[in-house]
Amino acid sequence: KFQYIINFYENKNIFFIDLTGTLEKEKISHLKLMFMHYLKDKITKLKGVVYIFNNTDENSINFSTLWLLFRFWKGLQVPYNKIYYLTNSQKIVNILQTYLGDFGINHCPTLLDIVKSLFPSFKDKNEMEIFEFASTLLLTDYKIKPNQ
Repeated sequence: KFQYIINFYENKNIFFIDLTGTLEKEKISHLKLMFMHYLKDKITKLKGVVYIFNNTDENSINFSTLWLLFRFWKGLQVPYNKIYYLTNSQKIVNILQTYLGDFGINHCPTLLDIVKSLFPSFKDKNEMEIFEFASTLLLTDYKIKPNQ
C-alpha cells in the first residue's frame, strides 16, 4: 500500500491539488471543508483547479474516490470545465474519461497545455516562455499537507 500524501496550494488564481499514494474515501471525503476554508474568498476568482496525480496508486482509482474528488466543486460554484488533471497513467486517464468525461473535466498531458488554456496570452509565446511561467505556478511559499 502506498502512503497517502496530498499537497494543495493556490498560485496566480490556480488551485493545485497534488495527490500521491493510495486514495482512501475516508481521507478525501474531508477535502471539501479543507478547500473551502483554505480558499475562502478566492473561490470566485479561481481560473482553474488542477489535480496532479503523482505516483497515485492506480488500484485506488474508482468511481467512489473520483466522485468524492470532483463532485464538490460544483457546489462551490466552480464549473467542471475549469477543472484539469495531469497524470502519466493511461489507466487513470481511461477511468476518469469513463466516469467523468461527459462533465467537461479536462485532461492535459503537460502543465504547459494548462497554461495555454488558462492564460490565453501565452498561446502565441514560445515554449521556453511558457515553461518559465508554468514553473512559477508550481512555486509557493506555503503548501498544506493535511493527511500524511
